[in-house]
Amino acid sequence: MNEKSPKLASVETDLAGSLFGFFTKTTNLLRESSLDDDQKKVVGERINTLIDNAKADMQRTKQLDLSEPLQAAYDEIKRLVDELSGNADG
Repeated sequence: MNEKSPKLASVETDLAGSLFGFFTKTTNLLRESSLDDDQKKVVGERINTLIDNAKADMQRTKQLDLSEPLQAAYDEIKRLVDELSGNADG
């Protein structure tokens, strides 16, 4: 094994941490929002699309670090929640 290649356990830990962080921030954002059920459904559909896109990019590029794509996805979800809540300034 190439000494510069990260060990599988490290990659798994980083991946799990990125996913858990995204889940936690997104869940808290939705719990604290004033969105109604229909708006939450719109946000949920967008989350699914963003996760699918990140997964497809990961498979295409073989890049296992999802921290940046998931942060970008969270930022987009935050903007959408703010927009739907009428908080255009964030």
